Amino acid sequence: MKYIEIVGRHLLKAFDEDKELILVSQGLRNKYAYGGAFRELWKRYPDRAYDYPLSEASIPDFCLGLALGQMKPIMHFGRSDFMLYASAGIQNTNMWRYIFGLDKSITLWVAVKRGREREGALHTNVHLSMLENLCGVNVFTPFNASAMLGALEASRLGGVFNILYENSDLYGVEEKDDCSPLSVYDMMEPKVLKDGKSGTIIAYSSSVHDVLNTIGHKDYKVIGMHMLKPFDYNSLKNEIVGDVVVVEQGYGWCSPASEIARRLSDVKVHSCPEYPCQSFNEREYMEYIKNIWRCL
Repeated sequence: MKYIEIVGRHLLKAFDEDKELILVSQGLRNKYAYGGAFRELWKRYPDRAYDYPLSEASIPDFCLGLALGQMKPIMHFGRSDFMLYASAGIQNTNMWRYIFGLDKSITLWVAVKRGREREGALHTNVHLSMLENLCGVNVFTPFNASAMLGALEASRLGGVFNILYENSDLYGVEEKDDCSPLSVYDMMEPKVLKDGKSGTIIAYSSSVHDVLNTIGHKDYKVIGMHMLKPFDYNSLKNEIVGDVVVVEQGYGWCSPASEIARRLSDVKVHSCPEYPCQSFNEREYMEYIKNIWRCL
């Protein structure tokens, strides 16, 4: 079963169980919206699946009002670059959530696409870096369905601001259909996906799959991160073997990779080759991932 089918099925189940959840997005009625799950949600619960007008800047304020009204809003942006229009509102919503002491959760769910034909490497990093530096938020970067289900479950908890940064490259990944949600505490721990002794590779989101698909039989430890914040960096340091490569989905500065490297400043970190955003596409991205090995 594909990742997007598992997540969509779980989303429908969560809305069946929790009457306070409400989804705010654009294009919900499109039959292709999140593999059809959004459309089904809109048909089942038209009063809790809100197809918002093309006014991204006002979405966070709308969701803050919903939270004040004892709902648990999930604001979904199908493109991360459109989220920039709402950047001031997102920061203010997080601030007022804290000031008001809300006991209802607010969730920002951002879909990320890669490639020049879509949003490019630069955009994904700029947006995630901005969100990562908000105070008092949880930042999820799942690389499998279990972690995404866990992030959605966290959206049902009270008094939190959750950011789900999901790469659309995961949608077609085949997974077991009986996977269960991970807890937030499990996602805060580094996940050793492959053991090795020659060095350590750290990746997050869909880059985890890119690394595993290109590593072959090379003797390197691969560590995946389901969350960027909060995260147990002490446990991560204990898992490190030899030199470290942090794999980034775009540019290496002002990015999660640079933040990870800063926190691991007592070990040697190689930066991956930078790729010009203007010539970035899917085929070239795989070549870019293969070039990781030149760093070692």
